[in-house]
Amino acid sequence: MTLPHTDRATAREAFTATHVVLGGFWVATTLVGALATDRVADVSAFGLDAVGPAVFLGLLWPRLRDDGARVRVIALLGAGIALAATPVLPSGVPVLLAASAALLGLLRPVAADRTDRARVEEGRRGPCGSR
Repeated sequence: MTLPHTDRATAREAFTATHVVLGGFWVATTLVGALATDRVADVSAFGLDAVGPAVFLGLLWPRLRDDGARVRVIALLGAGIALAATPVLPSGVPVLLAASAALLGLLRPVAADRTDRARVEEGRRGPCGSR
């Protein structure tokens, strides 16, 4: 939620508001779930197992759209690892394995990525600095 904000104060406000809303809903829905589980025969009928990945994708989507091909390749690799591991490994393990795809990001230093972005911006502006 802080990515679109350029100044620190606005980014901090967005982070705090997101934390309050998500934290409040987390506590409220946990309480509702704890009180309602005795009254629901089949909890899996709600499809709540899809909520976590959907929220994660919603948070990840701006990064996939704006940060270039390298981030998209790492995300696709992580998704592929998770999909391949899901049928054969216990619940939770495929997600941990998929997170290992992020280690690829460590293979290339962040400074090199900044240099690449600067080159892209320079190419957009043209040789005289105009767009």
